[in-house]
This record gives sequence, structure tokens and C-alpha cells, in this order.
Amino acid sequence: MLKRPMYRVWDKKLKVFVEPSEMGISLDGSPVAPNEFWLKHNLADLQLSESIGLKDDQNIDIYTGDIIDDDWFDVNGRKINPKGFVVEFGTHETCTGDYYSSIAHGYYLRNLENNDTHSLPYHESIKIIGNMFKNKELMNEPNNHS
Repeated sequence: MLKRPMYRVWDKKLKVFVEPSEMGISLDGSPVAPNEFWLKHNLADLQLSESIGLKDDQNIDIYTGDIIDDDWFDVNGRKINPKGFVVEFGTHETCTGDYYSSIAHGYYLRNLENNDTHSLPYHESIKIIGNMFKNKELMNEPNNHS
């Protein structure tokens, strides 16, 4: 049996996460009735994040937009990224060592220090340290994500 997709929704204007169930959204195609949610929220202010199907070391679901820390080191024993990585989805170059090896499409990690992209570490230890919506200080950006 396939696992049902999991989502979370960020309201950019109110700066809060909203449960998709509060929105009256149906993931199975059944009809949706308008509810009070839409009196407080504007569709243009909502940003959807999808669970990537992996959990961190604390058994917490990882979503696009999460910022993770790692214990990854390069071949010279230097920590690859002391600032962390943000989980993203799309087309990207996969970085191996000092060069880019291929083009891929799917979930990936963007290095917050130098914007290099890396494939997801299915075998590594990872920890969620925040997300791009609530923790702008981790991304070195002002706290007004749009």
C-alpha cells in the first residue's frame, strides 16, 4: 500500500503553520465544502510543503523547507557545511567533491553556505534545526519569506 502524502501549509501573512485538514482540503479527490478557514486566510498567502518520506534522528518527518544539520565531512576531514542545508524540490546539479556530476530532479539539499546542491543522504544521520519560514536567521535572510 502506498503511503498517503503528508503536507504542511505556511501562511506567509500570518506567519503560522496551518493544518491542511483545517482548510477543508481533500487529498483523495472528494468534494470540498468552503469553511471558516477561508475567512481568515488568502490562498495567495499560503505555501505548501510536502513531506519527503524521510525522518530525522528524532523520528520527525522532514518537509521541503526544513533546515537540517549534519555530520558530513569532505575527503580532507573538513565539515562540509557548518551552517546547514535546506531541503528543496526540483531540478538540480548533484555535487560530488569539487565538481558537479549530473543533473537530477527530485528532493535535494541546498548548502546554505555556498548554494551547492547535494542528493539526499538516505544513509546519513540528520537533524532538523529549523525551517526556512520561521528561522530566517539560519538562512542569513530577513524574516519575510514570500
